Amino acid sequence: MIGTLAALVPVVYDLFLVETLLELVRYNK
Repeated sequence: MIGTLAALVPVVYDLFLVETLLELVRYNK
């Protein structure tokens, strides 16, 4: 359980980071 959670945290963080970058790029255009 803890191992799965630890594996999911970086994935969720990466998705959040990518989504933020896409919003910034879309806003700048």
